[in-house]
Amino acid sequence: MIKSTLVPLGLSYSTTFPANENPISESGNWENTISGTFTAPVSTTGGHAVGLDSTGVNDSIARLVGAYGRDQTITATAYRGGASGAAEIELHCRMTMTPGAPDTIQTYEFDILPSVDAIVIAKWDGSQGTLTNLTNDSGLGGVSDGDVFEASAIGPANNTVLTLKKNGTIISQATDTAAFPSGNPGIGFDAGTSSDGANLGWKDYSVVTSN
Repeated sequence: MIKSTLVPLGLSYSTTFPANENPISESGNWENTISGTFTAPVSTTGGHAVGLDSTGVNDSIARLVGAYGRDQTITATAYRGGASGAAEIELHCRMTMTPGAPDTIQTYEFDILPSVDAIVIAKWDGSQGTLTNLTNDSGLGGVSDGDVFEASAIGPANNTVLTLKKNGTIISQATDTAAFPSGNPGIGFDAGTSSDGANLGWKDYSVVTSN
């Protein structure tokens, strides 16, 4: 099911990634930055989203298109199809993409790294690889197929609370007092290798926004 609906002061969206697409589009609801800078699109296959060509700082990133509100809560279910090596899965809040030479992305990345049992909330500051880690927490407890993660960015620019939950329990949280004031929800991946990335992804995604 793919659904985009109006809610007070924002948009909501939900999908189970039913189509096989490279790059992901879902009738124009997603945009990728595919250029000389960010060259690894998000793709969908078999009912889940992955980023097979991402590696290092060249993450696979896709952003929803539309008038999404400032306060964002994303819920997504992990896909785990086998051993995934150093692959990472990401949820993104308040993402803006600016094409140019080079392209730049500002976003809050909720980075899930099962190989090192870690969770990082990172603030991307523009050019590829330029970021600030707001948290670097252990205690992820691995990622199993069907685990549900919730990422949120709530509050004004001078007091934005960033929270990541796994199966209803907070596993990482930070407050940014100089936050990005706007931007759209998204997803991301760092596969490391295509074979590892094929085994770790998202099999559904929903977001509700306001303000």
